[in-house]
Amino acid sequence: MKALFVDLSSRKMEEEEIGELLPRYLGGVGIGARLAFDLIPPGCDPLGEENVLIFCPGSLVGTNIPTASRTEITAKSPLTGLIGTSNSGLYFGAFLRYAGFDCLVIKGAASEPVYLLIEDGE
Repeated sequence: MKALFVDLSSRKMEEEEIGELLPRYLGGVGIGARLAFDLIPPGCDPLGEENVLIFCPGSLVGTNIPTASRTEITAKSPLTGLIGTSNSGLYFGAFLRYAGFDCLVIKGAASEPVYLLIEDGE
């Protein structure tokens, strides 16, 4: 299982193997929660650069299983100050998997508007 870590502040990307999480944390919700626990410092500003956005497709996303299309998005909520999740359907999770990644973690803040293109594992 491979995650892509993107730092918008430094404009750098790094791949990391996170396969050890798979047997212990189920699906996008579990892996996203574990990564949030590991990566979001206590007391960080939910709208600040230390917060992260974690996109984790469900375990079956990108397979031939019908209706398996949910992707969990995890971050520290500005509303509650707690770790929260939301989910989305359709193609994002499948395309992330087809690009070679099982998880996307975005941190930092860009100094100007940017867009992120993930294609063929790059």
